[in-house]
Amino acid sequence: MEIRDKIREDYPTLIQLWEGSVRKTHHFLSEADIMEIKAVLPSYFDAIHVVVAIVNNQIIGFAGEQQKKLEMLFIADNAIGKGYGGQLFAKMVQQYHICLIDVNEDNQQAKEFYLYKGFEVVSRSETDDAGRPFPILHLEKSVD
Repeated sequence: MEIRDKIREDYPTLIQLWEGSVRKTHHFLSEADIMEIKAVLPSYFDAIHVVVAIVNNQIIGFAGEQQKKLEMLFIADNAIGKGYGGQLFAKMVQQYHICLIDVNEDNQQAKEFYLYKGFEVVSRSETDDAGRPFPILHLEKSVD
């Protein structure tokens, strides 16, 4: 798996990948929620450091970080469960010293993944960053 910084030309692929992954894992989001978030993704990609994961010359995932916080990690819906998420996550922790993560409380798969990786829930918010009624768990891990 190759990892490189995103370029603007990646955005359509990243948005398509994000949508497929979200539809498979974020069952608590309505169609309107998905469309609302999808519309702001390009500006979000511009605001944080995003890397893409490539296998066989195809983007199969991406992750974003800012100030040691994992802001996003998405794997293509047809690549979920094949170990790519774990590999990408390990690279993010190693290279960018990730020690903070926010995860939707209702995203059971992601929550269990991060807890398994040694992160702990330190607090909870009733809404997401946009004020939508989706509780967010704030996770931390001490960096050795």
